[in-house]
Amino acid sequence: MNYNNATTQQCNGKAEHHSSVTAVIPRPKIAFTDEEVARLPLRPMKQVVRFMYQRRPILEKILKTGDAVADEFWKAYGHNGVNYTPTGLDLAVTSKVVFWLYRYGKNAIVEFMMKSKLNHSTADYWQITVQKALDGAIEYFPATVYNLKKEEKGKLDAWIAWKKQIANQERSVGK
Repeated sequence: MNYNNATTQQCNGKAEHHSSVTAVIPRPKIAFTDEEVARLPLRPMKQVVRFMYQRRPILEKILKTGDAVADEFWKAYGHNGVNYTPTGLDLAVTSKVVFWLYRYGKNAIVEFMMKSKLNHSTADYWQITVQKALDGAIEYFPATVYNLKKEEKGKLDAWIAWKKQIANQERSVGK
């Protein structure tokens, strides 16, 4: 994920162009590359989902009950219901889920969302919605990684700090 001229590369490996991005945030030499991070061992997805629900109970509530708690979701994430439509809610929730489950891949996220109580249950709908969320992803939950040696942990920490700098810059560009 290098900034070259005005091109940014997000954690999903897709390049996007932002004409207002001028800063270059180089990867620290001690940090993992994106490819190395992608090959790191994953925790079982059930553990990460359980942790996601502990940290963000609103996600559990909305995924298990549907949009009956949409107001709570918008309030929890500070959106004031701007996209208060079923598809706007689905995409917003999916974007939050992508943060937590990004490394498990699109198909696993689609399957996870199809099991939810949100408004749509077709694979085509969730393929499109998950892809939109992945296209907009600028960071993901790094604790999906486990069983690292001390040196690897340091390289991952450096990579995480670098990604946070990039994500903060992406957010500031989007404002």
